[in-house]
Amino acid sequence: MSSTNNQENQDIAEYKEEQESEYGSYEITYNLTSYGIDFPVDSLVSRYDKEKIYLPNFQRNYVWNKKQASKFIESLLLGLPVPGIFLYKDIDEKMLIIDGYQRIESISRYFKNSFDNSDFKLSGVNKDFNGKIYSKLNENEKDKIATSIIHATIIKADNPKKKNYHAIYEIFERLNTGGVKLSPQEVRNCVSDGKFRQKITELSNLDIVKNFISIDKKRKKDEEIILRLLALSFIEYTGNMKQFLNDFMFANKDIDSQQIHQALNLFVEIIQFMNQIDAKEYFRKNDQLSIAILDSLWVGIYKNYELLKNKHIEQIKEKIDQLMQNEQYKEAIKTGTTHNTNSVKDRLEKSIEFLSNV
Repeated sequence: MSSTNNQENQDIAEYKEEQESEYGSYEITYNLTSYGIDFPVDSLVSRYDKEKIYLPNFQRNYVWNKKQASKFIESLLLGLPVPGIFLYKDIDEKMLIIDGYQRIESISRYFKNSFDNSDFKLSGVNKDFNGKIYSKLNENEKDKIATSIIHATIIKADNPKKKNYHAIYEIFERLNTGGVKLSPQEVRNCVSDGKFRQKITELSNLDIVKNFISIDKKRKKDEEIILRLLALSFIEYTGNMKQFLNDFMFANKDIDSQQIHQALNLFVEIIQFMNQIDAKEYFRKNDQLSIAILDSLWVGIYKNYELLKNKHIEQIKEKIDQLMQNEQYKEAIKTGTTHNTNSVKDRLEKSIEFLSNV
């Protein structure tokens, strides 16, 4: 494993447990409709360029290099079969790309002769095509690409609405194969876009939040932690952290709740308060983040904030020190137990209890 990966894996003390929690099963069945459409390439790209087929610009980056993209274009020129794509038909009849973004974007870039601010000359391909931009292809070659067929599976989830969300999430998670597998938060961001997602992203980009959480932002883990702190502050943990966070993000995607709106506005203030009491000395040791200590301290402080903000720092720290020595709390933050339903409830309850008696 590379040193980069080692560093990423060590950012969270309970990394293995966090990773294993991502594979929890759902006690849900789905009602889905799916059907196939064979798109000629020119029709597919035209719809994509007009955003009738789209990928939210925040969801993931284009990761193919020019050689990978060139090999895909070469397959079309040679008349070779190419993998199909998966699209989700949303309520306004537009189609969200579940799987196939790298392929569609590659064709669009080739037609526009643009690849990372340079000409898109095919590279590492058959000598008849090597070095050619789209406009230098002969008419037969252009027609070959334009009339190539890419099969699309169109998926639409039926009612009830809440189950629709879980179905879409599961489809994204299981079918997306382009580049690096999407992280749970990247999937949430894609299928539950709205004001809530936008606000979480805004918060994650603030320097005070980045310094407070201090983990790699690449896979949106920082945004997931923000979501987690908010969710645990409002609703009872029901088990299966991934599904718990899915439910909370979907339920609040448009920030209809005034309480959620207030919590988002208060988020930076809570961080400032936790910085004043040096909370990092508890939840980050040896350059590792203990998510269990962080989420429990956050909830304890959030629930008691009106009381705590008028107390002396030393009084608060003394209570936190006592909390850290509580046997039930110590068991609830022990690596290997932190996603257990009872452990989550125990550490939150103990934190709320101790910090309510400062």
